[in-house]
Amino acid sequence: MARPVKIGLDYFPLNTNIDADDKMELIESEFGSKGFAVVIKLFCKIYSDKGYYYDWTEKEKLLFAKRTGESVGLVDEIVKRSVKWGLFNESVFNQFHILTSAGIQSRFLEAVSRRKRIEMFKEILLINVSEHENGINVNINSINDDNSTQSKVKESKLKESIGAESPSGETFVPEEPVKNPPKQESGKTPQQSGVDRIDFDKLLKTINHVTGRGFEVINENTRKKFRTRLKDGYKKETILIAIKNAAKSEYHQSNGCQYLTPEFFSRADTLDKYGNDASASKTTEPVKSNNHEISGPWAS
Repeated sequence: MARPVKIGLDYFPLNTNIDADDKMELIESEFGSKGFAVVIKLFCKIYSDKGYYYDWTEKEKLLFAKRTGESVGLVDEIVKRSVKWGLFNESVFNQFHILTSAGIQSRFLEAVSRRKRIEMFKEILLINVSEHENGINVNINSINDDNSTQSKVKESKLKESIGAESPSGETFVPEEPVKNPPKQESGKTPQQSGVDRIDFDKLLKTINHVTGRGFEVINENTRKKFRTRLKDGYKKETILIAIKNAAKSEYHQSNGCQYLTPEFFSRADTLDKYGNDASASKTTEPVKSNNHEISGPWAS
């Protein structure tokens, strides 16, 4: 019987002066030694499990908190602040609920330099693999629609020569994969009216304008969630009201609206909490963005 292919690492390099790193000092200043310990244990989990990333879903939060002996709330807050201070990439975390960084990915590639083949997901790549030159074959795959990094789409068997040199710091921005249109249930006709279409460009501008953020794209997984919310019966005006109300809330204003992401507004519980307004069924007042009025973020 063939031995299972190893994915993670048995060990990883850790700088002896890591406690003097500004990012780690910021975490320690907020959470003390518990913050330091949680971050180191996160590094251990990342390198030992997938090698260069770690899914941060509800399941992982519960299991990781149990293993560390800390409360789920404390661990989750440490993770969010670690993202805020740059220990993990904020864009990848917000879009995919994944913990990774350019440094983690670079150290992973250095550690697997003797392997013949590895697989990496293009949506979360933060380094330029073409700058590595030691001959490992890397399959660059895509994260599937179910937002689970366990399920891979072998749409691209891209083989690149990689090695152990430090990354240039350039960020690989993948093109958004083309998805097949959703299948219609038997007996139902496709809905083509303007009420059912979503103008994601205008939605993104609205989110950025209202929250003061600077998101560049709404990924396909989040788009799918927004479409699902409409099928569930939520109105576009309700989503717009939720965006406005959440941005006005004392909690989100106190932390700079850092948790107000496109994915956040695609959740049913978010719409239930912030979109409950008597005027949700009425036409909402326009939102101005880049000197243009948007009569609702999906006007077409």
